[in-house]
Amino acid sequence: MTYNFCGIVIADIEEYRAFLAACEQYSPVDSRLYSHDSCTFSCGDMKVRAVCCGIGKVNAAAAAAYLVADGAECIFNVGLSGGMSGVARGQLSAPDRFYEHDFDLTPMGYEMGYKPNQDNTYYADACLLERLCEMYPFIRVGAAVTGDCFVCDDRLRARLNGRYAPMTCDMETAAIASVCHDAGVPFLSVREVSDDAGDDACESYRDKNSEQSTAAPDVLLGLMASLTDR
Repeated sequence: MTYNFCGIVIADIEEYRAFLAACEQYSPVDSRLYSHDSCTFSCGDMKVRAVCCGIGKVNAAAAAAYLVADGAECIFNVGLSGGMSGVARGQLSAPDRFYEHDFDLTPMGYEMGYKPNQDNTYYADACLLERLCEMYPFIRVGAAVTGDCFVCDDRLRARLNGRYAPMTCDMETAAIASVCHDAGVPFLSVREVSDDAGDDACESYRDKNSEQSTAAPDVLLGLMASLTDR
């Protein structure tokens, strides 16, 4: 399991700054990918390009598609997530499956989140996830739900828990996973839990985001370094 070129999609500017701090040892070179901040560096003999895509599904999917078109052989994601079930603030998570919770064709008789004639569940790459968990046994694994809304409502949190039983929620991962699924490119996300997705989630998220924690980037970079062993 080795790669010559990997891409990393990062949504928020504070998350991106935390990643840059974590990868300083690799001397990243700043660049632009269309309108987005980007950097490139070498991890062993593997080329890496990280992109700060902006928040939300459209931005994340576009960045993933750009990287795949540029030749990336696998895609990673790193950042913060809301905790839905079985995780606490500050814990690191790696979703094994992803659902797009705000896709809504219910007026046409479909269940919430169901996309007709398409796959509705996307999966992390099993080999990358297994390697990650072997290296970092404290990583929590479970489902993630993605939507273009910040979950900060006890009632919405309860509805999502009842429908999907997710571990975490976010605004990007299912979109990235969808692009990687279509392209046949392995995908893995490593995220730190910033809040409990309840009524007080906004304040908790802002506090955690301002910390620019390198916990998740450090783990991801450790995994990536292990993939360069020949």
